[in-house]
Amino acid sequence: MTLEIIKKEFLKIIRDKRSLLSIFLPLVIFPLIFSFVGLQAEQSQETLNENVLIFSNVDEEFLKDFLPNLNFSLVDCDNPEKYLVEEKIYAIVNFENLDITQMPISVNVVYNANSNLSIETYSKIMIELDTVNGIIINQNLIDAGVNPDVLNGISINSKTIETNTLFVMLAPLLIVSLLVSGGANVSADIFAGEKERGLLERTIVTQVNKNSLLYGKMAVVFTMTILSATISTLAYALSIAINPSISKMFGSTSTSLNLEVTSYIQLVTIILTFCAFISSVLITISILSKNAKEASSHMSILTMLPSIISLLVTFASFGINKWAYVVPFYGAIAGLKLIFLNAFEWSNYLLLLISQIVLCGLFTYINQKLIEGNKFLL
Repeated sequence: MTLEIIKKEFLKIIRDKRSLLSIFLPLVIFPLIFSFVGLQAEQSQETLNENVLIFSNVDEEFLKDFLPNLNFSLVDCDNPEKYLVEEKIYAIVNFENLDITQMPISVNVVYNANSNLSIETYSKIMIELDTVNGIIINQNLIDAGVNPDVLNGISINSKTIETNTLFVMLAPLLIVSLLVSGGANVSADIFAGEKERGLLERTIVTQVNKNSLLYGKMAVVFTMTILSATISTLAYALSIAINPSISKMFGSTSTSLNLEVTSYIQLVTIILTFCAFISSVLITISILSKNAKEASSHMSILTMLPSIISLLVTFASFGINKWAYVVPFYGAIAGLKLIFLNAFEWSNYLLLLISQIVLCGLFTYINQKLIEGNKFLL
């Protein structure tokens, strides 16, 4: 009986062109959007590499001594700050004194914090000025008969380990959001919509087993939740395949996740149990709603939770209390964040896994009681 209900629901979804469109649309939309944004980012970077537009109160030859490795052009204007806001120039570099024999040489650098081009230009200028400053200090020490090495009290050898910071912050939010929204698209109609159209009454008249009805519909919502999130992930992967530079937008210089085998196990099991939990919650909302519009309205609030909770996780330290992992949504997002860093402790993982299974069981039990009491018909 359960398999018949699953088959019936899937046939209904396949026949609904809007449902199919919402599921497979990311395969077209994501590559287009990411390709466009990636192209814009590449063009901006090419602009910086080719020529940086700067205003300065000194001539180009003088400024070149302080920015020897920066390709720049000076722009003459009456109101440089206005030009900076309008992105007609990317930085203002003014010298307070033009006599370089008077130390220290005071340089004022102004940039537009709302412009990526201006921010990158400022970073490059500061690197150049810092390098030149070191050269001047060393030369002054040598001229004074002092070995410059006496200022180096500590010899520092640094090594950078890439953690794809932006990706680690965004990926958990995207995964949880896609899972919630993917399930919501189907579940809004699965009970509430059929109730509105009078289909549930006709189904009950056929003496269908209520538990089979519930589990069949839950299985469909679970499957469509996974399918929707998987297709969206494939759409992102397709976008990277078309334009590999897109991965740099998420703070990564690599297109691979670099996850350990244990982290992959944690990732898959956490996603599956979260899907089961969110599917049971969505079914509860659909059962209690009078029509599909009301169900969609309630589910829209649910889809906002990942964004709000993700902000809390972003500003929280990794040393959060272990019991925080039992909090719905928060635990999943925080756990996924640590999984992508290969840093999720097994004790916390098991706590999160068990809590999601318990929550799924709790809402499934609630759904059973609602079905047995015919609340889905009210």
